[in-house]
Amino acid sequence: MIWPRLQRRPPGGPGIAAPGPLLAGRFALAGIVGQGGVGTVYRTLDHHRVRSGSPPFEVAVKIVESGEPEAALSLRREGRCLLGLRHPHIVRAYEAGSDGHRPFLVMELLRGETLAQILRRPSCRALDLPMALSLLREIGAALAALHRAGLIHGDVKPGNVFLTRDGCAKLIDLGAARPIAAAGLGPGEVASGQAGGITPAYASPSLLDGHAPDPRDDVFALATLAYVLLTGDHPTGGSPAAEDDPAPARPPVFDDARWAVLRQGLHRDPAQRPADIGAFAAHLARPSRLDRLRPLLRPLLRPSLRAGGPAASPLPLRWRGLVLSSAPSLAAAQGPVP
Repeated sequence: MIWPRLQRRPPGGPGIAAPGPLLAGRFALAGIVGQGGVGTVYRTLDHHRVRSGSPPFEVAVKIVESGEPEAALSLRREGRCLLGLRHPHIVRAYEAGSDGHRPFLVMELLRGETLAQILRRPSCRALDLPMALSLLREIGAALAALHRAGLIHGDVKPGNVFLTRDGCAKLIDLGAARPIAAAGLGPGEVASGQAGGITPAYASPSLLDGHAPDPRDDVFALATLAYVLLTGDHPTGGSPAAEDDPAPARPPVFDDARWAVLRQGLHRDPAQRPADIGAFAAHLARPSRLDRLRPLLRPLLRPSLRAGGPAASPLPLRWRGLVLSSAPSLAAAQGPVP
């Protein structure tokens, strides 16, 4: 378990009873376990599974009860994404359906708390380094699986990371997921903050401006989440990121190598961010040789990058081939940590 100290206090009350007939003639709603902009999530007993003897008997069912078309569209989008995915760090969906005009999504019932709930505790403003890095690596692996499936999550934030009682991090709520490089998305759709939208405080500037979704948008959000986990503060004070924002301070628990990796993820220019989110998270956890050399090489390289500046001093032969490119790749020059 990676969260032993976070499990001493159980999550909030049992929820609100939801009396009434079975949903779709099958699901007995036992209590509310979560609510959001899209719908309500109930702890539910699945009578079909009970009769067939096929566990799990208790599942989570997300229901859109508002009747808003945008909310229903978001839930259907989430269902399409989740039903085609199997990953240990992504919440599992079993099936989707509707009960009259109420669409619903049946998922595994998670027991624990979201990262947002944990961080709201007075005694847990930030996580210690081993906990944070372990969590980031698991969520990075989940996002990498999404990207391989041709999707971006689009709304990575503490409220969409669930920590189970057995110490597993799960990515939840894919209502904002979009195909990579999807066309025709206007700024009103992605920046509205409504059902199926994104959270501006964790969104990249390009996503806020309405550009087509890109895996590096999730890299930016994960880097922002990492900063919050490690410092208890948001890199831009909770405001949406802008091109002219001042650079955030280095987290005290980070050495130069890890800070160089995190700064790449927080870069306002998507071309300067790593494209491989799994490698980005892995390098945060265990910086490569290149990551450790980057802070040492930067002063040597900087003069040659200034227009009209003097040429940089020749690099030692053993460092050649490790010079940074204009579009950094975390997958390059990997090696054991010295």
